[in-house]
Amino acid sequence: MMSKKKDDKESKKVTKPGKLSDKERERLELLQKADQVRGRQLTVDDAGELSTKDELKKFALGTVENPAKNHEVYYAGIQRLLLKFLPKGKQNERLRRIIYDEKNVFLNRGKKKDERGIRGADSRMSYLADKQHALDEVIEWARTKQSMGDLYMVFWRLNDKHGYGHQESEATSKAFAEAEATSRAKR
Repeated sequence: MMSKKKDDKESKKVTKPGKLSDKERERLELLQKADQVRGRQLTVDDAGELSTKDELKKFALGTVENPAKNHEVYYAGIQRLLLKFLPKGKQNERLRRIIYDEKNVFLNRGKKKDERGIRGADSRMSYLADKQHALDEVIEWARTKQSMGDLYMVFWRLNDKHGYGHQESEATSKAFAEAEATSRAKR
């Protein structure tokens, strides 16, 4: 490898107009090669074969959401199962709200209602992967005929695992949060 001084001397050499020095030609070739492989990465697959990955395509299309699938998972999946399996009636409205709030904290990646009751996010517009995960959990809960408290704990643990926190707007939810924290401290 050339030293910096030698490299500078070569680049300062005067060449005839229209002619490139060897160093300039080498730089130009490197730049042209770099342009040829933009957005691709050379990889070795499981079989030991060399292949290229189109990184730009992966970047551009990696987060594409499917509106029809989003709608189906949220309404025909999560909401439908919750409406069918959670207890109905005015007397259970508060309990359903606690579960919905904890579910919505998960789907909105930690967004909680403020003191005015405004979340600032819409779980219907959340990420498909999060909705799919919530649907899987709700299906498992409904399939095994667990209690409302068990479903609440499912979303509680998911929020805890991801560091989202919990919706603590109601006295019952706050009491539960305190009891859970105390229980954890004893373990």
